[in-house]
Amino acid sequence: RGGGLHRRELRRVHAVHLARPDSNSPAFFGVNNCVRLDVLAHLPGEVQVGKLSFCWSALGYYFGLAQKQDIVFLLREKPAATAHALDVVADTLGRYAALCLEAGADGLFYATNVATGDLMSAAECRRFQRPFDLRVLAAVRSGRFNLLHVCGSGVRFEEFIAYPVPAFSWATVP
Repeated sequence: RGGGLHRRELRRVHAVHLARPDSNSPAFFGVNNCVRLDVLAHLPGEVQVGKLSFCWSALGYYFGLAQKQDIVFLLREKPAATAHALDVVADTLGRYAALCLEAGADGLFYATNVATGDLMSAAECRRFQRPFDLRVLAAVRSGRFNLLHVCGSGVRFEEFIAYPVPAFSWATVP
């Protein structure tokens, strides 16, 4: 099914201890090398552009593991294990985002497409989306420009009102 994990495999993933990756891992190093490249210095004239590092939300990464309905099943049937997995993902993304700022990014383009009425209730958004988003965004609060992007049909815009970002964008399709 779609190349992702099946429900029984997801249950097995929840049964293991999730390790937090080292910030010296090749993935972190490669992204930060990209941010360090000063592409903007090669633009002609007085162009006002900033370097934003892209980052899916913790819940967005989690939803990338399998079919959306299987992840929704886990949110509801294994909430503690799901919260633990999101904790690890949010910690990793927060460190990644902070390293991007250290490497020269001006901020973060933080995106999600799962806080929609057809996937989650408002209470589920508050439990499984908001706390982990806020941890990642806290890691880049010193950024000059952080942007929150939400997309999808039936986005729960009200759940993002108080997010600590100066800019907000949206799309009605993922």
